[in-house]
Amino acid sequence: RRTADSSPAPMRRAGPTSGGHGSEGSERSAVEPELAADRGRAAVYAAEVAAFDGTSAERVGTIDEMVSLADWVASASWWPRGPVAVVRRRADARSSVTCQAGSEDPVIRLAPPQLTPATVAHELAHVLAGVTHGHDRVFRRAHVDIVGQVIGSHAVGWLDDAYAAYGLDIGERHWPTPPSPPRAIAL
Repeated sequence: RRTADSSPAPMRRAGPTSGGHGSEGSERSAVEPELAADRGRAAVYAAEVAAFDGTSAERVGTIDEMVSLADWVASASWWPRGPVAVVRRRADARSSVTCQAGSEDPVIRLAPPQLTPATVAHELAHVLAGVTHGHDRVFRRAHVDIVGQVIGSHAVGWLDDAYAAYGLDIGERHWPTPPSPPRAIAL
């Protein structure tokens, strides 16, 4: 797998997700200056906690499981973005991030406490929407679509309800419609 470390172009980052999506002691790191006005980010994180905290979507797995999950999505016939590298961040990292240097393939860097299907879905949503969308309506549309594929149809309802509870609308889809979500994905 190619990593972003070999690319000389500056990296664009999507906002990181927290360890355990709101678990005690989690922290969010700052984003690049061009995403500093990522309005709605805190509400998206809160909605994720409401939707997934305490569920199997937050079960910590191995990096190999998360790579396989991301590869499964990125190899689907509806997926329009091409390959996505998924790598483990350094051992002391507490947040995950998606980076993309210019036209290079995106790289998802997962923090050890965030090796979860929910984090993979969040970061793949940044890839699908485009990292410059931050956590806006387009990201939220991508997030719902990816959650359906990664976690299952039941989780789409949880996330839809949580977004509605936080007053977050979902934008229009700008990519092919994914197939109906499976009931659940077994890791």
